[in-house]
Amino acid sequence: DIQSYRNRCTAARLVSMEPSTPSCVSIPSTAIPMNLPSNTKTVEVRQNKTHVLGARFSAHLLETANEFVRVRYFLLSESSDSHSDARLTEWLCPCDVDHVRPVPPDTPNWFYSLLHPGDMAELYYEEGWWPIILCNVLDARMSFEVRSSKPRAFPGLRCTADASRLRPAWRWLGPDRAICWQFTLNPLKTFSMNTQ
Repeated sequence: DIQSYRNRCTAARLVSMEPSTPSCVSIPSTAIPMNLPSNTKTVEVRQNKTHVLGARFSAHLLETANEFVRVRYFLLSESSDSHSDARLTEWLCPCDVDHVRPVPPDTPNWFYSLLHPGDMAELYYEEGWWPIILCNVLDARMSFEVRSSKPRAFPGLRCTADASRLRPAWRWLGPDRAICWQFTLNPLKTFSMNTQ
């Protein structure tokens, strides 16, 4: 919707907001160039809205225009009406290189053996990946007690999850870097991968 788009990109003055490329009088100085590999068709979008703050949802990359990107979410609907099949489509003005990014690499096999209470990860929940903190490691590292790392945004997220629902809290550094992906479990444990 146009109002939420303007809220994210307050420095941009839109002339029109048609389904095609936005006409912009000026580009916000905080806009990040779209540093996606040229063959990118599927992206993950980090949410900035209060009730889903930090969660990531998969989307089709429809087009880019200057520093703007248009996406259609796989599983988020245009309306809260349960009978609506229309998928949410929106223009975004990424606030950092990791805001709209390619799909991260598969979780390394060794990831689960490193996990300890207090570590950061992401939980697949409600069709998206939510930032969490591990509370406890159970069942020989095959299930975990977790809670939201953003309790003001989602205070009710506390559950037991099996390993298939956890992944590293990947951070996209961009395609033009020697190291493209990084995740941090805690301030003393950071890992990098050079895969796009």
